[in-house]
Amino acid sequence: LRRGDDIDGLTVDLDVTWDSIADSKYNTLGSFTVSGTVDGVKSRAKLVVTVLKVTSVDAVAVTTFPGVAPDLPSEVTVTRNDGTTDTMWTDWSSVDSAQYAKAGTFTVSGTLEYSDVKATAKVTVRDIKTVDSVKVDTGVGISPVLPSTVSVVYDDGTSDDVSVTWDDV
Repeated sequence: LRRGDDIDGLTVDLDVTWDSIADSKYNTLGSFTVSGTVDGVKSRAKLVVTVLKVTSVDAVAVTTFPGVAPDLPSEVTVTRNDGTTDTMWTDWSSVDSAQYAKAGTFTVSGTLEYSDVKATAKVTVRDIKTVDSVKVDTGVGISPVLPSTVSVVYDDGTSDDVSVTWDDV
């Protein structure tokens, strides 16, 4: 009998008291079965637990500007020993403001919840060298419609369209 089983057209949710599990079971890759008791039911509930290990973490790349703290993701994508992927919460090391004070690159390490595999983020600090001029036409008494992005050239010669916040016109 399992949670959500259909019994004569009725679906029931039942509380299960699971047998205790030795910590060593969670430290060994593979599967094991846990049994449990359901009050008022003769048969025992069974649950298969599969212990997996994180084998790799997808690369994380973040770009920011001088003086702006990098926005590191709270979760990263991981691959497990069975080939499945998932996201895991990550606790990033603190970043000193001197690291992003000027253009350059640095790395930040992160600790994954329930894993000894580390996450690494490459942070690129790029300074804007030039911003393309924007020309907007409008009629008398009509507020101009301003673009939400502008084209910029960075100090490394690359270019991009970045979000812009305009002063009130």
